[in-house]
Amino acid sequence: MKNSWRIILLSIILSGCDPWQGIQITPGKTINASIVLYFNSNPFKYTQMPKVIRVSNTDTCCNKEFTLGFGIGVWDKASLNVFTQTVDSIIITHEGKETRLKQKDEVQIYFTKHLSGFAKSFIHIDVE
Repeated sequence: MKNSWRIILLSIILSGCDPWQGIQITPGKTINASIVLYFNSNPFKYTQMPKVIRVSNTDTCCNKEFTLGFGIGVWDKASLNVFTQTVDSIIITHEGKETRLKQKDEVQIYFTKHLSGFAKSFIHIDVE
Protein backbone atom coordinates (compact mmCIF):
# COMPACT_ATOMS: atom_id res chain seq x y z
CA MET A 1 0.00 0.00 0.00
CA LYS A 2 2.86 2.40 0.82
CA ASN A 3 4.42 1.78 -2.58
CA SER A 4 1.21 2.59 -4.44
CA TRP A 5 1.10 6.06 -2.82
CA ARG A 6 4.73 6.60 -3.82
CA ILE A 7 3.94 5.61 -7.38
CA ILE A 8 0.93 7.94 -7.50
CA LEU A 9 2.96 10.82 -6.04
CA LEU A 10 5.81 10.20 -8.47
CA SER A 11 3.35 10.10 -11.39
CA ILE A 12 1.87 13.45 -10.39
CA ILE A 13 5.30 15.05 -10.07
CA LEU A 14 6.54 13.68 -13.39
CA SER A 15 3.37 14.58 -15.29
CA GLY A 16 4.09 18.29 -14.85
CA CYS A 17 1.56 21.01 -15.21
CA ASP A 18 1.86 22.05 -18.83
CA PRO A 19 -1.37 23.70 -20.01
CA TRP A 20 -3.38 22.66 -23.03
CA GLN A 21 -2.53 24.79 -26.08
CA GLY A 22 -5.48 25.71 -28.26
CA ILE A 23 -7.81 28.20 -29.87
CA GLN A 24 -11.40 28.98 -28.88
CA ILE A 25 -13.71 31.17 -30.95
CA THR A 26 -17.10 32.48 -29.84
CA PRO A 27 -19.19 35.12 -31.62
CA GLY A 28 -20.27 36.81 -28.38
CA LYS A 29 -23.69 38.21 -27.65
CA THR A 30 -23.65 40.92 -30.29
CA ILE A 31 -26.32 40.61 -32.97
CA ASN A 32 -24.88 39.70 -36.37
CA ALA A 33 -21.39 38.83 -35.18
CA SER A 34 -19.29 36.26 -36.98
CA ILE A 35 -15.71 35.29 -37.62
CA VAL A 36 -14.25 33.20 -40.43
CA LEU A 37 -10.69 31.87 -40.43
CA TYR A 38 -9.20 30.54 -43.66
CA PHE A 39 -6.17 28.24 -43.40
CA ASN A 40 -3.66 27.40 -46.12
CA SER A 41 -1.90 24.50 -44.37
CA ASN A 42 -1.73 22.40 -41.21
CA PRO A 43 1.63 22.29 -39.41
CA PHE A 44 0.29 20.21 -36.52
CA LYS A 45 0.93 16.48 -36.99
CA TYR A 46 -1.66 15.19 -34.56
CA THR A 47 -4.53 17.62 -35.12
CA GLN A 48 -7.10 17.43 -37.90
CA MET A 49 -7.53 21.07 -38.83
CA PRO A 50 -10.24 22.26 -41.21
CA LYS A 51 -9.48 24.61 -44.10
CA VAL A 52 -12.22 27.01 -42.96
CA ILE A 53 -13.65 27.76 -39.52
CA ARG A 54 -16.93 29.71 -39.43
CA VAL A 55 -18.44 30.83 -36.14
CA SER A 56 -21.60 32.91 -36.05
CA ASN A 57 -24.36 33.71 -33.59
CA THR A 58 -26.98 34.28 -36.29
CA ASP A 59 -26.46 31.77 -39.12
CA THR A 60 -27.72 28.24 -38.58
CA CYS A 61 -25.09 26.94 -41.01
CA CYS A 62 -22.22 27.86 -38.71
CA ASN A 63 -20.84 26.80 -35.37
CA LYS A 64 -21.93 28.71 -32.29
CA GLU A 65 -18.52 28.05 -30.76
CA PHE A 66 -15.33 26.38 -31.93
CA THR A 67 -12.50 24.93 -29.86
CA LEU A 68 -9.43 23.16 -31.19
CA GLY A 69 -6.50 21.84 -29.17
CA PHE A 70 -2.97 21.49 -30.44
CA GLY A 71 -1.40 19.56 -27.58
CA ILE A 72 0.36 20.82 -24.49
CA GLY A 73 2.39 23.97 -24.14
CA VAL A 74 1.94 27.70 -24.40
CA TRP A 75 1.78 30.07 -27.31
CA ASP A 76 5.33 31.35 -27.25
CA LYS A 77 6.59 33.56 -30.05
CA ALA A 78 7.85 30.64 -32.16
CA SER A 79 4.69 28.51 -31.96
CA LEU A 80 2.47 31.54 -32.52
CA ASN A 81 4.52 32.41 -35.59
CA VAL A 82 4.10 28.88 -36.99
CA PHE A 83 0.34 29.02 -36.39
CA THR A 84 0.10 32.50 -37.95
CA GLN A 85 1.81 31.24 -41.11
CA THR A 86 -1.02 28.72 -41.59
CA VAL A 87 -3.70 31.43 -41.59
CA ASP A 88 -4.58 32.77 -45.02
CA SER A 89 -7.03 35.38 -43.74
CA ILE A 90 -9.52 36.27 -41.01
CA ILE A 91 -12.85 38.00 -41.67
CA ILE A 92 -14.64 39.50 -38.66
CA THR A 93 -18.19 40.85 -38.98
CA HIS A 94 -19.48 42.88 -36.06
CA GLU A 95 -22.57 45.11 -36.06
CA GLY A 96 -22.56 45.37 -39.86
CA LYS A 97 -18.85 46.24 -40.16
CA GLU A 98 -16.43 43.84 -41.78
CA THR A 99 -12.73 43.66 -40.90
CA ARG A 100 -10.31 41.62 -42.99
CA LEU A 101 -6.90 40.55 -41.77
CA LYS A 102 -4.68 39.20 -44.54
CA GLN A 103 -1.16 40.34 -43.64
CA LYS A 104 0.80 37.93 -41.44
CA ASP A 105 1.82 40.71 -39.04
CA GLU A 106 -1.85 41.77 -38.63
CA VAL A 107 -2.86 38.19 -37.85
CA GLN A 108 0.04 37.75 -35.40
CA ILE A 109 -0.87 40.96 -33.54
CA TYR A 110 -4.54 39.93 -33.46
CA PHE A 111 -3.72 36.50 -32.01
CA THR A 112 -1.26 37.98 -29.50
CA LYS A 113 -3.94 40.39 -28.23
CA HIS A 114 -6.29 37.45 -27.68
CA LEU A 115 -3.97 35.19 -25.68
CA SER A 116 -5.51 34.13 -22.39
CA GLY A 117 -5.64 31.34 -19.86
CA PHE A 118 -2.98 29.80 -17.71
CA ALA A 119 0.42 30.96 -19.01
CA LYS A 120 -1.22 32.34 -22.18
CA SER A 121 -1.98 28.86 -23.47
CA PHE A 122 -5.20 29.73 -25.32
CA ILE A 123 -6.09 32.06 -28.15
CA HIS A 124 -9.60 33.10 -27.13
CA ILE A 125 -11.47 35.10 -29.74
CA ASP A 126 -14.79 36.55 -28.62
CA VAL A 127 -16.28 38.91 -31.20
CA GLU A 128 -18.00 41.64 -29.19
